[in-house]
Order: sequence, then C-alpha cells, then structure tokens
Amino acid sequence: MKTKSRRVVTPLLTLALAMHMTAAHAEDAPQTIANAMPGTNITSTSATVIEGLFEVVAGDNVLYVDASGRYLVIGSIYDLQEDVDLSAERRAQVTRTSDVTGSKTPSTAPASLPLTAAITTGDGDRALTIVTDPQCSWCRRLWIESLQSLEGMTVRHLLLNPSAQAVGILCAKNPGKALSEAFDIAVTTAKTPVPSTRCRRLARAKIARVQAFAEEIGMLGTPILIRDDGAVHAGYLGRAELLSWLGGATDET
Repeated sequence: MKTKSRRVVTPLLTLALAMHMTAAHAEDAPQTIANAMPGTNITSTSATVIEGLFEVVAGDNVLYVDASGRYLVIGSIYDLQEDVDLSAERRAQVTRTSDVTGSKTPSTAPASLPLTAAITTGDGDRALTIVTDPQCSWCRRLWIESLQSLEGMTVRHLLLNPSAQAVGILCAKNPGKALSEAFDIAVTTAKTPVPSTRCRRLARAKIARVQAFAEEIGMLGTPILIRDDGAVHAGYLGRAELLSWLGGATDET
C-alpha cells in the first residue's frame, strides 16, 4: 500500500509544484520581459490564450514573448475553432487607443532604410518599401489584394522575421519569385533548397538590419509601409486605400 501511495502522490506533488512554478513565472513575466527588451517602450504586458505566451504592446505594435523573455514571436494568434484572427482584433483595438491617447506612430521614416537587405519587385519611377513577413496573414492579404499590378511602382520588401522560410527566400536564386510563392496561398508544396552556411549567415545579417531599423522607428509589427517621401503607415491597406495613400499611383486593373 505504501508503494502504491507513493506512486499516486508523487505525480500529484509534481503537478502541484509545476503549477506553482508556472504561476510564479507568470507573475514575474512582465518585469522579465521588460529586462529582456531594454530598448523597447512597452506600454502593457498581459497573458494570452496560450499558456506561457505573453502579449506585449509597444506603441502600435502587438508582439508575443514567452515568460522567460528569451523568445519573441512576431505574427498572429488565430483561433481555428472560431475562425477569428485574435491578433488583428487586438491590433485594431490598440490602434484606436493610440489615436485617442496620442501615442506616436512616426509620420516619416529616417534615412537609414536598409535597402541593401530588400527584395525588389516591379520597375517604376516611384518606390514603396514594405517591412513584411511571409508568415504574417495581413502581409499576405496586402500582397494578394493590394500590391498586384501597380503601374510605375518599384516595391522593396524587407523581411523582419528571422524564420527559416525568410532565410530560404533571401537565399533563393530568384528571391522575388520565392517571396511571391510564399505569399501565394495556393503554393503549399513548394520546396526551397537548403541554403549554404554562408548564405544563411548573410541572410540573417540582412534580417538583423531590418529588425534594427524597425526598432529605430519603434514599430516591430508587420506590415509597415513606407512611401518614397518617407511617410509611414503601420498595418494593412486595401487596394483603394493604398492607392489613395500613395497619392497618384495608377491602378492597371
């Protein structure tokens, strides 16, 4: 009986101890995360629906960081059961709050755009720079719904997320084509060749420059749109909104 009791009690004690440690970790998470992101102006930190993952609001940006402060996740939390993009709703809420409180979104970008890290598509006299992520649902919508057939426009894409997919795109023989395939939801089986060690290193260095630029302007979410006159817009724009914001771009469709 004693042996059976130990076998039962031990898992219960282990579970109780794990719950206690998780609770303690969660309690310390805001300060831990703040210490891990000293250059970021964090306005709030709160738990998400995913245990151990915390939402960090910095300006108009909604980011996700684990309780240890080691791992940063840039992207969306999507509820498959309810078919709802929870992050999009939260970003919209944060943006509305910023409009009311006057939180600053930069109106113009500094001259330090890391254009040597860009993937360029189109060939026009005007330029549009987009900080993007092929794993970002709003970036995909922007690509599919708003960026096609812009006459007279060169689009420069800066990849923010240091994922294996992003590294593979930067190392592809034709990065523009690889990016297009990544954003095309119909392409689900495309395989990217494994890049060389040297190319992976160079690609990560490019992404690091993009991350440094995003931190400089205080915007770590995607997409970020930057006009050729330096004007900045954070977030998705529909086709008509984009054309209006660009002011004079011609729609070929």
